[in-house]
Amino acid sequence: MKGKKLMSVLLCTAMAVGISSCGNKQTANEGETPTLIWYVPGEKQADMSTVMEAANAIIEPAIGAKLDLRFIDQGSYTEKMNMSMSSQEVFDLCFTGFVNPFDTTAKKGGYLSMNELLETTPDLWASIPEWLWEAGKINGEIYAMPNYQVVSNWQIPFVYTDLIEECDLDLSAVKTADDLEILLEKIHEKHPEKYPWRVANGPMLWGQDKESVAAGVYVETDDETLTAKTDIESESGLHTSQIIREWFKKGYIRSDSASVTDDNLDYVNGKYAIFQSTYKPSVEPELESRLGADVTPIFIGEAYVTRASCTATMTAISRTSPNPDKAIKLIELMNTNKELYNIICYGIEGKHYTWLDDNHIKLDPASGYYLNASWKFGNQFNAYLIEGMADDVWERTIEMNNNAKKSPLLGFVFDPSAVSSEIAQVTAVSSEYAALYNGSREIDEFYDDYISRMKAAGIEKIREEAQRQLDEYKKTLK
Repeated sequence: MKGKKLMSVLLCTAMAVGISSCGNKQTANEGETPTLIWYVPGEKQADMSTVMEAANAIIEPAIGAKLDLRFIDQGSYTEKMNMSMSSQEVFDLCFTGFVNPFDTTAKKGGYLSMNELLETTPDLWASIPEWLWEAGKINGEIYAMPNYQVVSNWQIPFVYTDLIEECDLDLSAVKTADDLEILLEKIHEKHPEKYPWRVANGPMLWGQDKESVAAGVYVETDDETLTAKTDIESESGLHTSQIIREWFKKGYIRSDSASVTDDNLDYVNGKYAIFQSTYKPSVEPELESRLGADVTPIFIGEAYVTRASCTATMTAISRTSPNPDKAIKLIELMNTNKELYNIICYGIEGKHYTWLDDNHIKLDPASGYYLNASWKFGNQFNAYLIEGMADDVWERTIEMNNNAKKSPLLGFVFDPSAVSSEIAQVTAVSSEYAALYNGSREIDEFYDDYISRMKAAGIEKIREEAQRQLDEYKKTLK
């Protein structure tokens, strides 16, 4: 009887393997070169075959495999990857980060740990700073490689350059976010038709001394003890809301800020005199191209590297990959071979781009291969410079990354499962008090009610759970 049962198990196993093999188009017969499937968000390219032929002329001799790069519309990318992983689709690599969120998919078991694989690719390990690898970790296992680019998050104000002389603005007098009022007052007096300050980004300029851990819970960036605190006990948070309210009453913020849900058209049309954006070297030409006018940065605060800024763009190996040893080799090649990297990013010279000078290329949007998204594929500092970019932009960006303050939470991932209900309730309550961030109501009218409801929603329970997890995380730090 046992023999029959064993035979039945073996037969079922053999059938399952057969079915799996039939469904796996990647499984190569003995002696055949395997093809690695790599999913990336983006538009499908008409001249994909030409680029893949050139790329595989480098890849196949180097690692004994070919690449099949597949683009999925960014709007449906997360849903598609969720379906792929749920159905155990066989593929090798995928983009993960701001779409196909890394923490969520990694915790679901969608990715393969790279720890042992990285022992076979020392050049890959050395291609990015060691502190950056921390962001790819969950419980000590590396599940994705951050694409090395600008990873420091520095939120600063920008002002239209022509207003500086016209309104006699002294940018050197602005040392903190509060000091912007010195400029806003002059702009409002000279240009009453403009909105002096774009409030759409809320209190981010004032919140750069805090790093969010969970809904309504943060850790101060200078706090080596990693003590979890709540928004409702933050004096600086209340101060920020009061400042924004004062600016609203003085006319520095648009009067309909409570009802405007999308102000992007006003933004690109120059209705805002001063606005907030993320700073990186050579960002001014990008903003000027979008806004149609010169802008000048106002430097306050300092660059800070968060886990979120590191995990926004990453590359992971699927748990279903039949060839993880070759997948890691491909990642290494993409991060260390500049010729291959630029073929994938920009296509073929003379067909998809041309050289303008020794340092810059000009892309052709009508060439059939126009991605212009080098940040999706690996180490962006291997990328050619596109027209308009400063010659030293990569060197300056690396310097900024290295000099930026590093978050002590690069390897910390909050597990919300124990307080998921409280997080939902706190998030719902918080959404009802947008006036804290847009200045449309007197703070004293509702602040006590806000505090009371946040406590009832369970914000303290979230803080306690965050602290428990932070204490466990501290034990893993060197």
